[in-house]
Amino acid sequence: MRFLPSFLKHYRSLGVDRFVFVDDGSEDGSVEFLSGQADVDLYTSKLRFAEARRGRLWREQLALSYGFDRWYINVDSDEYLIPPCNGKMDFKTYLRRIFGLNKRRIIAPMIDLYPIGSLSHAKFDAGSGGYPWDVADHFDRDGYRYERSESGNISIYGGPRHRVFGVNAKLTKYPVLWWDSDTSLRKSIHAPDPSWRNSPTEWGVLLHFKIFSDLKQQVAAVVENRQHYDGASIYKQMQDQMDTAMPESFEYNGSVHLKDMETLRSSGFLVSALDRGKDRTS
Repeated sequence: MRFLPSFLKHYRSLGVDRFVFVDDGSEDGSVEFLSGQADVDLYTSKLRFAEARRGRLWREQLALSYGFDRWYINVDSDEYLIPPCNGKMDFKTYLRRIFGLNKRRIIAPMIDLYPIGSLSHAKFDAGSGGYPWDVADHFDRDGYRYERSESGNISIYGGPRHRVFGVNAKLTKYPVLWWDSDTSLRKSIHAPDPSWRNSPTEWGVLLHFKIFSDLKQQVAAVVENRQHYDGASIYKQMQDQMDTAMPESFEYNGSVHLKDMETLRSSGFLVSALDRGKDRTS
């Protein structure tokens, strides 16, 4: 619930005019809030996230319901998309242009943001009226590891969760997809089919928010729910590290202040074939 007001505001600013949410048993007021939004279609599921194959069954069923041959933004409620076109053109114009270049997906690493200074002072909730990056406004400049599979899928690891806790969470997603009859998430939301579309020139960012004053409590809740991959093993590893020595601050000498979204471009994260003025790329 604490993300929903700013989440809707952010995506509305990108030009999104229809939202589809799936709620699998929240108890924090999310259903009541979303039910009052005119541009939201709200579904509930008796299946939990893990039972729905980490949400893949929901997403594929919704794509069948809402139709093929259209763009979808596929994100979680703590993920805020910054598209490659940020500050250069509106998002819908950008999508039309890359479609003309035969681009059908945007890849986006999940960049974890964190506050500078004492974590105990970093509080964010729905009543703040702002965005989560008003509180957690720094990200790691370096320490990322890139891998490419034989099929062309790209995986990125690293960031503050790896630096502080040693976990290897996969940060890569394809949050913007042109969904047609060939599209499938049967393998993973991190590597949709057909895989030949997954080596794009279009790189956005998903600003990802986990690191606030209640990080320890949030991690404990994820571990208890066991809805994430491999029984939330990554979060269990984080919890074990926190029980030993909870960091007071995530700051290090490579912390970058997110002054504005163009900071991401100057850090090398926002890239598009349109930037090079070419109709096709190698």
